[in-house]
Amino acid sequence: MKSQYKTAAVVAVALVLVGAVIFVTTSDEVEADVKIGLVAWDCAIASSNVMKLVLEEEGYSVELVETEAGPMYTGLSQGNTDVTLTAWLPFTHATYWTTYGDDLEELGRHIEGEAKIGLVVPNYTAEALGLKTIGDLQGQEGEFGGEIIGIDAGAGIMTATENAIDNYSLAMTLVERSTAGMLSALDAALDAGEHIAVTLWDPHWAFAAYNTDDYHLVYLEDPTEQYGQAEDIVTLAHKDFATNNPELAAILTNFNWTVADMNQVMDLQQEHGEVTGAQMWINENRDKVDGWLGK
Repeated sequence: MKSQYKTAAVVAVALVLVGAVIFVTTSDEVEADVKIGLVAWDCAIASSNVMKLVLEEEGYSVELVETEAGPMYTGLSQGNTDVTLTAWLPFTHATYWTTYGDDLEELGRHIEGEAKIGLVVPNYTAEALGLKTIGDLQGQEGEFGGEIIGIDAGAGIMTATENAIDNYSLAMTLVERSTAGMLSALDAALDAGEHIAVTLWDPHWAFAAYNTDDYHLVYLEDPTEQYGQAEDIVTLAHKDFATNNPELAAILTNFNWTVADMNQVMDLQQEHGEVTGAQMWINENRDKVDGWLGK
């Protein structure tokens, strides 16, 4: 997503020489004050859009840089992006922290002890098949077509799920899809009353949206903690960012809210769009936002 503050002047000259067309391009881009890296997870879209609008109110130019988890951490460590609000620690993104942590610094924990990842099934599936734990899937893999529906390959929840498949000795394949693709499969299965197992996490709007008289979603218990315990969602920055941008860093450090806040933003975004939904939440929670700004 490109910043609305970014402008570019592009001149293209076409030369025809020996049947070839050559384009010469020059550009003059205005660098954003802060580039926020994110993965296209609904929780990350919620927090990143809220912070973008808050910072823009204060006169900063902001660019959202959307990518997958691995490239996001690489870009952050190299200074190609400045900040991410998308780090799940200490479990989900532990590998990325181990790899890139020396080049990063923690600014703050905007969700504390409320974040969770795991393996989720419809309640009617759990009841019909007698499922309580992930291990209970053993011997019943055929009910799911031998598949667990996951998200993008670089996500920490995917690594945790591969570990869970091995640890619980499941004859199942983890299917890589986009988050939207996973949710589409879940939606179709619920409409048809079919069995499905998906990778999912809190906070996420799906737990409210798929809570009806006919079904709701439940986590399978994870006795060996392949998915870790409840964790934090952390604001990380490139190691030089706070020193070079103390006022910006102070706002990002003050950023703190709850899962209920984030769920509300996600609900608004589902109905009104990413930017409008984020702005509506800001308008309704001005006191909290002013606290981030030190007002």
